[in-house]
Amino acid sequence: MDDLTALVARQSSNIKVSMFDYVRDAREADKEAIKLLAQAIEVRFVEDKERTRLVASGLEERFALVSKSTDIARESMEKWFESANEFRNLIKDQAGSFVTG
Repeated sequence: MDDLTALVARQSSNIKVSMFDYVRDAREADKEAIKLLAQAIEVRFVEDKERTRLVASGLEERFALVSKSTDIARESMEKWFESANEFRNLIKDQAGSFVTG
């Protein structure tokens, strides 16, 4: 019986050690998985941040171009109205000095 008890105790001890190793290995695997997940999230965050920066930069450029084109259109319309007013005044002056008989 003593041999059997010793054998059972040894096997039980081996099982406990094996279970401990399994749990330790599982924890290490979980730590590695969490580490990889954190790295993936960080990469994604950096990519999203860069994408957001590029979109914002593109929007700023578009707003600047719209503002510039609006200024050019305003100047063009002002010149057109000035020339239309000059023409109107010229016609008014000619009408005032038109000789009728």
